[in-house]
Amino acid sequence: MHCSAAYSQLYGEHQETLFILKRAPWFRTVAGDVFQIIDLAAGTLQNVITFPPDGAFLVDSSAVDQGGRRVGFKFNGASLRGRGWKYGVPPRGTGWCGTLDARRNLIAHPFGHSCA
Repeated sequence: MHCSAAYSQLYGEHQETLFILKRAPWFRTVAGDVFQIIDLAAGTLQNVITFPPDGAFLVDSSAVDQGGRRVGFKFNGASLRGRGWKYGVPPRGTGWCGTLDARRNLIAHPFGHSCA
């Protein structure tokens, strides 16, 4: 499987992501785009939630191809960033995601996730 790319996440049900998206007004902004960037050659997976014009919430993970259409990951860093500032957040969890070929576009689809 080769699924290294940046994926726009249009739909999702991860409670952590929904929690942040719903609370964007706390930071006097609205949530923008949500991305997942998978780079298997580098062994990384990054989740990104943008807060226009200058903010983002980033979660960094290690990633490994588990065969088939699965990518395993382990969170190793997270931060909330704005113009000229950065606040680190302790990451938690491991899990896996799969890929689904829809309308000729390869999109990331979460199948399993656990927080420890």
